[in-house]
This record gives sequence, C-alpha cells and structure tokens, in this order.
Amino acid sequence: MFIRFVLRGLMALGLVGMSALPALAADGLDTGDTAWILSATALVLFMTLPGLALFYAGLVQSKNIISVLMHHFAIACLMSVLWVVAGYSLAFSGDGAWFGNLDNMFLGGIGVDSMSGTIPESLFAAFQMTFAIITPALVIGAYVERMKFAAVLIFSVLWLLFVYAPVTHWVWGGGIMAGWGVMDFAGGIVVHATAGTAALVCAVMVGKRRHFPQSQIPPHSPALTMIGASMLWVGWFGFNGGSALGAGGGAGMALLVTHIAAATASLVWMGIEWMRFGRPSLVGIVTGMVAGLATVTPASGFIGVPGGLILGLAGHLPHSYDHEQAERDLVKISADRQIRVDGLPPLAFDPEADLLFDYDQILRGHTNGMKLIALDEHDAEICREIYYSIGGGFVVTADEMDHVGEDDEAAQAVVPY
Repeated sequence: MFIRFVLRGLMALGLVGMSALPALAADGLDTGDTAWILSATALVLFMTLPGLALFYAGLVQSKNIISVLMHHFAIACLMSVLWVVAGYSLAFSGDGAWFGNLDNMFLGGIGVDSMSGTIPESLFAAFQMTFAIITPALVIGAYVERMKFAAVLIFSVLWLLFVYAPVTHWVWGGGIMAGWGVMDFAGGIVVHATAGTAALVCAVMVGKRRHFPQSQIPPHSPALTMIGASMLWVGWFGFNGGSALGAGGGAGMALLVTHIAAATASLVWMGIEWMRFGRPSLVGIVTGMVAGLATVTPASGFIGVPGGLILGLAGHLPHSYDHEQAERDLVKISADRQIRVDGLPPLAFDPEADLLFDYDQILRGHTNGMKLIALDEHDAEICREIYYSIGGGFVVTADEMDHVGEDDEAAQAVVPY
C-alpha cells in the first residue's frame, strides 16, 4: 500500500512516466530473451573492463600499466556517452545505404516500452554499446605506450563516429552490406576488421620504435596477460551467444562453438610451440585462444561443432607462421661466442662447449648440455622466463660457472647492447 501511494505521488509530479508500469506486459516481450541479453551485456563489458585492460597490461612495460588501464577505463566511459548522444542513431536509425541518421540522438524516441524484437530497445542499445566500447579499446594495442592521452581520446571519438558507426550501419543497420547479403553474426567485420585496420594504420603512422628490431621489450607479466585472456574467454560467450538476441538454440550453439574453437586453437598453438621450441609458453597458448575466438566470431551463429573445430584448427595458422618467422629473424649466432637474441641480453657460450649446432637446435633446447652464460641473475631471469627456447637450465650466470671467473674472456664478452 505504501509503495503504491509513493508511485502515485511520483506520477503526479511527473517523475515516473505513466508508460513505465504497463511496459512489464508489453506485447512481444520475452522475459527469457531479456534476461539473457541483460547477462550478455554485462559479459561483453567485462571483456573490456577488466579483461582486455589486464591482457594488454601484462604485455607492456611495468611502468606503463597504469597508463594502459587508464586508456581502457576512459575509452569505456567516453564511448558510452558518445553512443547515447549520436553513435546508436548513426548505426541503427534510418534506411540509408551508407549512413544512418540522427533521429535517435540521445536515444530519443526510445522509451520503456519500445521493443527491438523480443527485447526492450533500450537493452538492445545497451548491448550494442558494449561492442562500441571494446572495439576502439582493441586498437590500444597498436599505439600503447606511444601516444598522448588526449590524442587517444580524440582519435577514439572521431573513429567511433566516422568508422565504427557507419560500418555497423552497413552490416547490422540495414545498410549496403546487409543488402548484399553479408553474414556477420557477431562482429567479424564490424568489430575485428575495423579495429584491425585501424590498428594497422595507427602502427604505420606512429612508426616503428627506436632501435627496433635490434632491441625489443618483452612482456613484463605473462600472468596478468593470462588473467585478462581468461576474462576475455568468459566474456566472449556474451559477445557471440548474445548476438543471437535471444535465449534459444541459436545462442546455445553459438556459445558452444565459440568455446570449442578457442580450446582447439589454444591446443594447436601450444603444440606448434612445443614442436618448434621444445616447450610451450603461457603467452603463446593465450594468443592461440584469442586467435580462435576472433576467427569463429563472424560464423558462430551459422555453424555447428565441426565448424568450430575446423575454425579453431585453421584460424591460428597465419598468426603462428608470422610468429615463427619473427622468432627466426631474432636469433643470431656471432663469431665471438655469443648468441644474440634481439631485445634480450646477449649470452656467451660456455667456452668449453662445442659450437656446432644450428638455429632449430637452439629453439628446441637441443644443446647437448651446453650452458649459456648471462652477465648477471637479472639477465638470466629475463632469458629463462621470456625467451623460453633457450631458457630453463641452459641459462646460467657467470658466477654460477665454477670454471668461469671474473676475468674469463667469455664472461667479459657478455655486455648489454
């Protein structure tokens, strides 16, 4: 009785719309679909905050963790407001082939009882908002540590309005690509292709780092990257499963093939590293997971379990090939009894060991007991944990070699470069 009295008072003051209560029984509303998309919306936001933020934070230098986290949080806030102001309207209003219109600026015309299929349109707008948040956040990896904060925000605003929103309209808003019959279930074009293109353009415009590739910066915390990747994996269920916009068989199958593709790609990547380098790596297996998830996304609503296995198996191949070529280019064996791995401290050979082994033997750990000498424990630890292919028990410090003293020629040869 008291609650009813308060509601009536608020209605009289105009603080609660008269349409709010009847909306609970709106025609076409499916409470199961609504509940699932509510959950999926939270999962997709979880992908960015904190999933993607932690994933990237583990890959940068430790001094830049706060910067990376700030970029993600600020972009999430800014894109949310921008989506409400104009992004949603440009993407999902009007019937133009190339652009939407501004009929729904500030989500005008969307009330409590407005519907989009079997779910409230307000919920559909919120679900799509989470896609608009994570897509520019993906681009952060291309300019991380190298772009001023104000420039990041300006770029993200312009990119959402002039790239993301129009492409979303092309594919999902009834635009030109929808007319062609393009099938993009959960964002292969809208999210991954646009973000990937933007990242490539950013990388080209910013230019390569100083001293690259002679000096590279290894990930400072593979553990953080793994935690973030795990959150991405969980959130991706909302990303792909939620794109069915209902709680039916389509959502269930999309979720299943998403998981199968991620697991398959992770195992394949791990196996390739194991065969190539003698042991798998944490960063490698989570990279395979992301490759599998990205590959299956546009098809996740149109395939079954065999398709998920196939895409998980095949999706990693271009990435692993590039990775192997990059690793091959990094290792150089010099005539002064040093192995130089770009981006890591050089390691001297054990002066009593045989030098007759090739690149593949190094990567596989087939060094026949050879020890590689680092200048100090710090350098040795970097090589053990980051460059696993020559790591483990093969990397020691000069002090750990009983027959190598401070004046030993081999130990003196190991100097930073």
